[in-house]
Parts: sequence; structure tokens; C-alpha cells
Amino acid sequence: MPDELRIASPTVSGIFFATRTVLQFAQRTGTIPVGNIHDYSLVKERGLLLDVARKYFPVAWVKKLIEHMAALKLNVLQLHLSDNEGFRLETSVDKDKYGVDFETPSVLTKNDILEIIQYAKERCISVIPEFDSPGHMANIIGKLQEHDADKYNDISSGVLTKNNLNIKSALAKQIVSDIINEWADAFEGCPDFHLGGDEFYVSLLPLIFGITHDDAVTYLNELSDQVIRKGMKPRVWNDEIFRDGWSVEPNKNGVICYWSATIGFAINGQVIHLDHYAPVMDFISRGYQVVNANQNYLYYSHGNYQPKPQEIYTEWTPLVFAGKNEGIDAQQVIDDLSQVVGALYCVWCDGGDSLEEDIIYQDIKLAIRSMSEKSWASDTANDYSLFTALSDDWEPIHL
Repeated sequence: MPDELRIASPTVSGIFFATRTVLQFAQRTGTIPVGNIHDYSLVKERGLLLDVARKYFPVAWVKKLIEHMAALKLNVLQLHLSDNEGFRLETSVDKDKYGVDFETPSVLTKNDILEIIQYAKERCISVIPEFDSPGHMANIIGKLQEHDADKYNDISSGVLTKNNLNIKSALAKQIVSDIINEWADAFEGCPDFHLGGDEFYVSLLPLIFGITHDDAVTYLNELSDQVIRKGMKPRVWNDEIFRDGWSVEPNKNGVICYWSATIGFAINGQVIHLDHYAPVMDFISRGYQVVNANQNYLYYSHGNYQPKPQEIYTEWTPLVFAGKNEGIDAQQVIDDLSQVVGALYCVWCDGGDSLEEDIIYQDIKLAIRSMSEKSWASDTANDYSLFTALSDDWEPIHL
């Protein structure tokens, strides 16, 4: 019997993820089978988005999540840090320059961020900050207008809510630029910065504020140039790009995170479609890199999006992008992964701090394991029942 184990890879991360495979064998059987394993992923990135804006997660819990991710060979952690309901990163520009406190109680400090980045780096995981604008801005807009209604009256383009920033306001854009500058410094060394761009609902605004889809893309391009100057690659959600009548293209140096094909909402289980987003092939055919964050499979929000581990395992692959409805027949299926950077499982915390961290983990663990499996192997040989049996009996070793 061979008495040695050899691991070879052209990259450090390849060596690391090979050791995860070896650990899984050792944990499950106490032995490592004899033979050769050629192990590689379908896509470069296997990511998880964690909504820390709506809910505070202690650093110790985030580090445990990172350990779980590493054991599954996931290698990107995107931190969604600001939203309508919260602002969770220690920031000085708000009080120093604008006289208000954007922060929600219980924030991640800049030292917390450094600790998370280093912990993730040691496990071959990159951290991506996300500041979401020009939608999802109610927390900041509301606090500023409450502080000085006259000065900040024009920074909102909302009609019934204050969610949307007026991207034609120089003051509004300066506020966002100041925050991004400070955040980019806090995440120095991280490769990418996500600038948001989702659910701006600009289709409802032009007649009132004269804001167009092209205005939204121009705004995101300006922010993209800003983070590029900081040495980071920009990322945006797909919503506002290549909409009907478009003339402005997104920054060619960025990545498009494609999550949805449609704007809509549900009434008594019936989805009402307001508008449609550009098909994923509109991005791919023009040479853009895309991340697959298919909301019909890769979204979790307690009470809104239930985890779908079986559907991910039996139907989804990184080639299957979001369609206009649920169900595999409604999805957009492409035939080439050459411009697909990776896949992203999104953990949204619409329920806020009422949700317990460990319940969230138990809810999502089988789904993220399914996504990991389908992002790594081109063909899944095991049936779903065997997959669940193997997964249910296994938890990563905390190293």
C-alpha cells in the first residue's frame, strides 16, 4: 500500500483546496483512497454574499462562516454593508463632514474588517465590500434630511419613499463618493469593490425627475472609475444596464453580477411584472465578465426566498442564469463558461436582528453545499439522496 500523499498545483489556493478534499475523505472514512485525483473547479469564483447591513453578525461568527466556506472550496465573501435598514461599517466621514451618524448600532469596526480580511486570506478567500447605491439609500437619505431638511431636500429622487438617490444632485453624488473613498481604504488590498446598482426602479422616475437608465449607468461608471483609481475592480448588479433605448455602456473593466431578469412583486402568490432587465447574453455578447447570482436558485431570505438545495443540485449549473419566473424551463441557459467569472449564493437578512445566526446557517448550509458541488464538478455522479446523506453526516473541522 502507498504510504505517501502528494499534492501538486500551480497555485497556493490549488494546494489549499486539495487539502480540503483530503480532509473530507479522512473525516468521513478515516482513510484516504489509493489513486490519482484531478480536481478543479468549473468557475474561478465560488462566492457567498452576506447581508451584514440589515443584521449585525459578530466577527467570531463571520470567521466560523469563513471556515465553512473554505471547507467547501468557496473563495469569495461579499459583505453587503449598507442598505435601507442599516449601515454597518465604522465610518468617520459622516460625522466629520456631514454632521450626522450614518451608522446602525453594532457596527463592524475597521479593525474588525482587517481581522476578517486576514482570516479569509489565510484560507484563500477574497473579501469584497459592497456599498449599494443609488437605490437602497433610505438610511442615509433619511438621516441627512432629518438633520437639515433644506440642505438635503434634493438628494432623494423617491416619490413615496426615500430609497433612491437623486443622481443628478452634485451633493448626493459627493456623499456617496466620500463614503466609497473611506471604505476602499478600509478594504485596501481586496481585489474588487461592489457598487450596487440594483432595484433603483428608474423606469418609474423619468417623467418626474428626468432621470434615465443611461443616467444611472453613467453614475455607476463614475463610481467605477473611482474604485479603479483605488486599485480595485468594480462590480455592479445588472439592473440598469442595456435597458430599452440605452446608449451608455458600463465600464469595460468591471464585472456584472446577474441576479434577475425582471422587476416585479407578488400579490397573493401572483407575480406582477413591471419591466424586464436585459438578457444575460446582451452582456456576454459584448465581452463582459459576469457572475451568476440567479435569484431563482441562489437567493435566501427568511420568509421571502427559501433555500433550494435539491433544485440547485438537480437543475442548476453556472450556465443557468435567472429567468423571468421560477422553474428550470424559464431560466436563461447559456452554452459557454468562458466569460462566467463565478457563482454567488446570496444570504439576505430582510428580517434584521430578529434572525439568529445559527438558524441562518442551518437554513442555508445544504444550499451552499449544493452550489459548491455544482460549481466544482462538471457532472454530478451521485444522486441527491446520497449527496444529502454525505452532507448531513459532515461538518467542517475548525482549524
